[in-house]
Amino acid sequence: MINIKTDDEIRKIQEELKSKGVKYCMGTYVDIHGVPKGKVVPLSHLHHMAHGSELYTGYAVDGLGQQPNDDEIASVPDLDHIIQLPWQPEIAWMPADNTLYKKPYMLSTRVLLKSVLEQAKELGYGMNLGIEAEVYLVKKMKMAPCLCLIQMIN
Repeated sequence: MINIKTDDEIRKIQEELKSKGVKYCMGTYVDIHGVPKGKVVPLSHLHHMAHGSELYTGYAVDGLGQQPNDDEIASVPDLDHIIQLPWQPEIAWMPADNTLYKKPYMLSTRVLLKSVLEQAKELGYGMNLGIEAEVYLVKKMKMAPCLCLIQMIN
């Protein structure tokens, strides 16, 4: 479920990112409230990051189901889904999967979703996701706020 690349594959990814001007990598997981959590590391650290060097105290993050004495959770970036940030091209962002003892940590939202999708696949089901972006064009008018709203609707 969690795909860790070989050293050669990671080196090639590093070289490609460096040639595109990337200086930093950010692996991000999403907590149970939908809030992204991540760490930014230098591109030279990608090899370590790809093997789970970025650790989080699960007890300190709501919804990860850990106790104060539990070991830290490692975050492993998905190197198949790297996005160079258009507004800050020196950063390459990638989603990450949480692990505990090098095994997928099921209280991580992305890890759990991947697990459920695998179970659905075994039953002959798949998933399609469609995102509908809402766009509103608004014309600024010199009217009372309630009249502007009426004008927008018409």
